[in-house]
Amino acid sequence: MLVLQPLMLLLLPLTLGLWLRRRWRLTWTIFGHGALAFGLSKLVQLPTQWLVVAQLPAGAQLPVALAFAPLCEESARYLVLRRIATTNDDWRRGVFFGLGHGGVEAMLLGALVAATLLGAAAGRTSAAA
Repeated sequence: MLVLQPLMLLLLPLTLGLWLRRRWRLTWTIFGHGALAFGLSKLVQLPTQWLVVAQLPAGAQLPVALAFAPLCEESARYLVLRRIATTNDDWRRGVFFGLGHGGVEAMLLGALVAATLLGAAAGRTSAAA
């Protein structure tokens, strides 16, 4: 069961992307623009959040951290849609853009889960030897 979770996180966004791309006759560029928006949001969010949240008192850290993620993600999506992906004027393109954004997030999470499982399995076999 533990192996199924990272496989689904890695393969489901790509499988759904392949199906929607064929069904709606879209290009992977739209999917890539969504992935770019996610990457840009994390590129800004993570270092800035580490610097800002670390300076705050303990009681204020959680609310600021919770407000920071959507602020960065929405700003990145806005910039990508306004400046790069200017042809996303159809709801199908919007869904495919969103699949690229959320799909890359799911695939990265799946890769982290897989790496954790592999590390745990390697630690268990080396401890047994």
